[in-house]
Formats: sequence, C-alpha cells, structure tokens
Amino acid sequence: MSTPPAIGSPLLQAIEVEDLFGRFSYSIEVQDLSAKGSDEPRLMLLYGDNGAGKTTILQLVWHMLSPADRRGHRTAIAQVPFRRFCLRLSGKARIEAVKTAGLVGDFTVSVYDERRQTINVEYAVDEQMAIKPFLPDLGDTEELFPGYVTDSRTRPNDDGPLLEYIRSLSVDPFFLADDRVIYNDELLEDLYRHDPLQARPVKREMPTPEKSRGRIALDVDVGMRRVADMLAVMTLGGQTTGSAGANSIYLEVLTRLAKSPKSVGESSVDLRRQIRDVGLQSERFEKFGLVPPFASRELSSTVSRLPGDRRSIAEEILLPYLNSLRARLDALHGAQSLIETFTEQANGFLAGKTISYRPGTGFEIVTDDGIVLSASMLSSGERQLVLLLCNTLLASRSSRLFIIDEPEISLNAKWQRKLIRALLACTRGSGVQFVVATHSIEILSAHRETLARLEPVTRD
Repeated sequence: MSTPPAIGSPLLQAIEVEDLFGRFSYSIEVQDLSAKGSDEPRLMLLYGDNGAGKTTILQLVWHMLSPADRRGHRTAIAQVPFRRFCLRLSGKARIEAVKTAGLVGDFTVSVYDERRQTINVEYAVDEQMAIKPFLPDLGDTEELFPGYVTDSRTRPNDDGPLLEYIRSLSVDPFFLADDRVIYNDELLEDLYRHDPLQARPVKREMPTPEKSRGRIALDVDVGMRRVADMLAVMTLGGQTTGSAGANSIYLEVLTRLAKSPKSVGESSVDLRRQIRDVGLQSERFEKFGLVPPFASRELSSTVSRLPGDRRSIAEEILLPYLNSLRARLDALHGAQSLIETFTEQANGFLAGKTISYRPGTGFEIVTDDGIVLSASMLSSGERQLVLLLCNTLLASRSSRLFIIDEPEISLNAKWQRKLIRALLACTRGSGVQFVVATHSIEILSAHRETLARLEPVTRD
C-alpha cells in the first residue's frame, strides 16, 4: 500500500494531461511560495482561453479524487476524451489514468509511490459507456445482474484497493461546478438521489414554488444547517469540558484554604486583573450565545471594595471559579473561532443585512430593520457567496481540496477582489487547497503569483 502524502502540505502539486479532446496537452504545476510564509501555497489559479479545457480538467480532478463508489466518478473518467491524466501529489506520489483503447472507454488507474507502482486497476465499460461495479463470483450473479463483471480471473473494475488509498488521503474534495451547485460525496447524501448509470446526480423534486431560485436557495439552507450541526457537535463537548460542577468548585475552594496559610490581607495574585482577562475572553463567546454573560465589572468592583483582610479569602474562593471558566472557554475556542471567522467574512460582503448565530437557532440572515430573510430572498450573488462560504467552512473540517469553476459568476468586481482572501481565511490552519479556474481580472491580479496558464505542451 502506498504511503499517503503528508497532511501538512498542499495535496496537489501538479496536473498533467495528454491529448485532452485529442487536441491539448498540459503540465500545470503549483507555484512553490512556501518560503514566503503566506496562504498562497494553498491556491492554484487556472487561466486559459475559452475552450482550452479548464472546466473538464477540474471535473477530472474531482472524479479522480472522490472516493465514493457507485457515484459515476469512474464512468465520467471513461467518457472524457483524453489519453493520459495524472495528478502529482505531495510526497512524490501520483495517481494516473491512462486510456487503453483510444481516447474514451476502457482505462487503467495506477498509483505510484515515487517511481514504484503500488496499485493498478483496469476499468472496462459496457455498451452504454458506463463502468459497472465489480461483483465477486457468486455463481448465478450474471443471470441476476446482466452485464456485471464476475470473472475473478480478470477482475476488471475491482477498485477496492484504489478507493481505500484515495480515502487514506482524507481529501474528500468539494467542487463548485459550472452549474453553480457544490458537489461533495458526503453532501450528496443530503441533497441528491443518484442514478448509478449516469455520471451526474439527479435532483430531488423540491417542495418550493420558487423553481428558478429554489435549487440554489435549498443548497444554501442545507449548507447553513450542516455548518450549524457541525458547530453543535463541537460545542456539545465544549459546554461540559472544563465546566466543573458546584461540588468540584467548592471542594477546590476548601482544599486551597486548607493548604494556604497566608497571613491576613496577603494576596499572591492580582485578582482584579484576572477577572478582567476572563471577562475580555468571555465577551467573544457571549456574543454568539456560547456561554452566559460573565459579570466581570461587578466582580471587579466588588473586589476593589473589599477590606484588606478579606481579599486573600476572596482570592481562594474566586480562583477555582475563574480557572473553570478559562477551561470552558478553551474547550469552546474551536467553535467560536469558526463562527467568528464565518460571520466576519460573510458580513464583510453583505450590505443592509447580516448573518448572526445562536446555538438554539443556528445561522440567521437579518436585515438592518430586523427582518429575518430566507435564502430564496437573497440575490443570486449573495446566495452564491453564502453557499460558497458555508461549504468552505465545512471543507475546513473534512477536506483537503476545494475545486471552484469560475467563482466570479454573479459577483461584482469588489466582491471578486475580496473572495479568495475570504476563502483562505475561512480555512486558515486547515490545509485546504483551492484549485480555481477563473477569467476574473480582479482575482488574477490579486493573486498573480499563483497563476498557472493553460499553455499546450509542445512535442518534439
């Protein structure tokens, strides 16, 4: 079995394709900007003429690295005309698909650990140019499932080791496609039913009369719900971690008093400063309803009025309580950071409305007049932005790759200029890599060092 690339480095190092559509061959490399210590190594911008194959290349990356079976990923690879498609990964590993007869149809997928081939799978299409799942030899299986491969000697389409390797990469890619829908194997469980013979999922009938806007609005609602569910899981543990019960706190108080033979009035800490520090830390959590308000001013004011012979006693009583609060805030820090980053980034774009969060209700979109809006009431650009930021936040916890096809659609120039920075901010520290195809001058000029032009490779 191949060794998965290191999680700490950007997964995708290069994309190579030969004879795409029988016309184009490219070698596209990620620019090495790690020495600058910025987020830029996590970004690859693809730029090329219309018809150069950007969208198709993104689709192939998505299908090659998506681990789910019976989703049409391998069928899609069979149907795209190319001779060879290779993804070079960090750690000198690579995954390579090679057509075995012409530019469409049967192909092999191989995994190489540096130069050594470790996995090789042969895929055979049926008369409908689809890849049928491999079934072991079960005797009469051919009669029950006509067209399925059962010959254990040849074992085409037996891709268990390949899918296991892809899952070991922990990539689980997200893909904002040219139809403005975000695809992810796990997300599809919530949004789609799937026809196993087709390369594309089929949308369920939606319970809304707003047919023209309903699909993306539904996706936004689902995205916001999934982020809220993720945060609920994170805060559930944090609500109890570090929150000592009354018995524990009072037991610590008595223990400290028993072990502290201080003279009257002696104090080893600045109690008011500690109260102030906990209060400042707590405020960032209180605004999202993650913790109840902490009465720092009242406590500090009361401590300042205590007679000198009472302050050391107050210290022994309050320090266990303050330590418990600190531990609770530390446990909730991950959720608080995600909520704060998401709301700050989203509200940095929106005008006349804001996104807020409360544990009981999740995210809400509220106008400056206090009117709660549904996703269908947002403009097309606002819906796309919120959808993209929601899924970027989800990707920060579960994925290593976010593929985006022309994110500038429906966004004005100002938003285009800010978008990539917002995506990188929402995934900071996670290692999520963005591969983005764009024609936007605003995006290209702001991140020109990450640009990879689709220039055909010349042959000798």
